[in-house]
Amino acid sequence: MIDKSYSYNWHVTLYSVSEIFNMIENDKLILRPEYQRRSVWPNASKSSFIESMILNVPIPLFLINKNTDGKLEVVDGQQRLSAVYTFLKDGFKFTKLDKLDDFRGYTFSTLEGSIKDQINNHKLIFAVVDDASEEQIIDMYYRSNKFTVNLNPQELRYAYYKNSDFKDLVVSITEGSEDTEGSEDTEGLVEFFLQSGILTETNVTRMADLEFTSDLLALVLYESLHDKKKVLDKIYSDFEVMDSDLKNNCLLQIHKTIDIIKKIFSNNIFSNGQISAEKSLSLTRFKQKNDFYSLFYVLLQFIKYYPTKLDVLFNDEFAYFLKMMDDFVSPEADIDIFSKYAIKCVSQANTKKSREYRAKFIIEGMSHIFDLPLNDNIKSLDSDIFVINHLEEQVNSLFNEFAFPHIVDLQTTSFQELYKLIKSFYSGE
Repeated sequence: MIDKSYSYNWHVTLYSVSEIFNMIENDKLILRPEYQRRSVWPNASKSSFIESMILNVPIPLFLINKNTDGKLEVVDGQQRLSAVYTFLKDGFKFTKLDKLDDFRGYTFSTLEGSIKDQINNHKLIFAVVDDASEEQIIDMYYRSNKFTVNLNPQELRYAYYKNSDFKDLVVSITEGSEDTEGSEDTEGLVEFFLQSGILTETNVTRMADLEFTSDLLALVLYESLHDKKKVLDKIYSDFEVMDSDLKNNCLLQIHKTIDIIKKIFSNNIFSNGQISAEKSLSLTRFKQKNDFYSLFYVLLQFIKYYPTKLDVLFNDEFAYFLKMMDDFVSPEADIDIFSKYAIKCVSQANTKKSREYRAKFIIEGMSHIFDLPLNDNIKSLDSDIFVINHLEEQVNSLFNEFAFPHIVDLQTTSFQELYKLIKSFYSGE
């Protein structure tokens, strides 16, 4: 038998926005009881909520307690109701809106009459609990928020673009596909992301695998580097409709680049031939999303511009260049160029400028190894980095400071030799 003190008496009712405004004005609806946090929504969130009402989008219900004196106090929904009240008081201007951006900059009083009427007449659903005890109110508030997890940007994109060709492509590449038109069955990238340590199971539960695949696909479709947030919001809109040839080309380029990465990390330098390429990758800094992203971009470019020279990627010299990065790149590195690269991986790491720096770092190393010219697209990247000159100068300065009896000339010293020299320097040999 359930103790009646645990149960609640409640009913559902509708109030128009104008009625809600008047109740707040007349202290009949208390927006912020003691257990409620202050209003923390930014204007962008408030604007989006008001836009939903103008578009007559159904709004989830509000949870209200009705006291014995007839006053109502908000248990759940304070942020939304505060947004309504503040807007009707001209407390903020509309910021950028998804559908009604022509209204950007407007306050409530400057909107045309028909739009103001639409807002005022919009009905909101209230679950009204009759005279709950203080203990019950706190219990309701706790329960209504206990399992609430705000949708992250990728979850919002996934929901918003539910009929998008690009979203379907992202899912098929990430999870694997047996029915991609005109192509063979493909294995999903999520297992690779997990095995290589790029993502964890927890990440995947919040769609980080889909987001990372989207970020890699942006490199394929735009053929350039962008700020992460800007490009992900843009690409779902730009490629909402895709033909099968474009989708298949994306799938091919993604898998070809991933396969090359696997082959590079199957080199004995990383694994000693004992473990899989994915596991070898997981033991290096390239399991970090930012490092992996940069390497992926570089190899994607290499495949595009030098499709007949791919075999050179699998020699020891390139492996030692990556091994040198893995062992010696860190924010505290004595060699400044290694320190700067590491900082670009953690400080504003997803900005276009940081991504360009990391990409050019790797590309210049590759260009030196393979004696290949930088194409115009690569030349346009961060012009403040000259890997070979800086690396040679800084290594020699470090060796000289500590009287290490070696001079590096990268025109004659291989990366394999350089790696072993730096290793020897730090080991005191």
